Amino acid sequence: MECWFYCILYQDYYFITITMNLKFTTSILVLLIIFAISFSSFVVLLYLRDFSLGAQPKTGVTFSKSYAEYLGLNWQEAYLATLDELKVKNIRIVAQWNEVESQFKEYNFYDVGWMLDRAYERNVDVILAIGRRTPRWPECHDPLWVKELTPDKARAEQLIMVRDVVNKFKEKTALVMWQVENEPFLDTFGECQPISLSFLKQEIALVKSLDTRPVMITDSGELSWWLKTGTIGDKFGHTLYREVYNKYIGYFQHVYPPAFYYFKARLAGIKQDDMIVAELQAEPWVPEGYTLQLDYVKMKELMAPEKIESNYAYAKRTGATEIYFWGVEWWYWMKVKVDDDSLWENAKQFFE
Repeated sequence: MECWFYCILYQDYYFITITMNLKFTTSILVLLIIFAISFSSFVVLLYLRDFSLGAQPKTGVTFSKSYAEYLGLNWQEAYLATLDELKVKNIRIVAQWNEVESQFKEYNFYDVGWMLDRAYERNVDVILAIGRRTPRWPECHDPLWVKELTPDKARAEQLIMVRDVVNKFKEKTALVMWQVENEPFLDTFGECQPISLSFLKQEIALVKSLDTRPVMITDSGELSWWLKTGTIGDKFGHTLYREVYNKYIGYFQHVYPPAFYYFKARLAGIKQDDMIVAELQAEPWVPEGYTLQLDYVKMKELMAPEKIESNYAYAKRTGATEIYFWGVEWWYWMKVKVDDDSLWENAKQFFE
């Protein structure tokens, strides 16, 4: 009788314990499922969130004379086609040190001046990138004579060049903004000597002492947190590349939502009105920047018109006030050298 009683009690205890454990385990699973669903929904909503709030950003392109020449183009013809056929109204051009001062103390300002004048005739606004590190591979475009100088002497000559470029072009009406250096602290890309924050600030102060136009500082969109560069200029520009190449894993796509750029800007103290996509990927990413390493089929695989449209829609959702496409010279090359005008014609919609 006593054994039977205790056996019943033990069985009931065992049953209750198992039931409680099952209920606890089920509750945990339900909570985990709810959390997973909620988190997934949050990520999806974050990825789809449009921080532009319906505002239409200004659109433009970056144009590099040296890159157009590398592609075998008549650079003046390509530049005029960009303005007259695409109807671009905002353009970023470059004053490369090796082009404006190829010989020590002998300046050639004709090409940059010609581009500014043609822009003025068409009511086009121009950003002029100046300094030692400017857009396009290998990033730093030193004249040969600079290589013979000590680092201190090279920096001194760099400041003189910047001063003379600003004084030469500050009277050009088409010029609306200076860009000082290009992604100055991105030491993992390009062939450049390191630059210090204090020297960059010295360059910025020099430009602002000579002219009242705003100064833009740029940085990598994906490889930097913008804490050093975000607020030292009047405007901040960043790159935006969605499909890149790594020598170990090949081509891959970044999966950041547009919110990645928006909240990173807020963290760095950048106002939304001051945020510019200075380089929106609209040409294939190529190791070391030499586009003609790729054949035509690979080029179109990496960057078709649909991808450019997708990249632009994505960039708009970051809340940037201006977006500059990267690759207009390649679009024109595809049109005149390969007889494929699909990129060129499709791009016209962005500048209407």
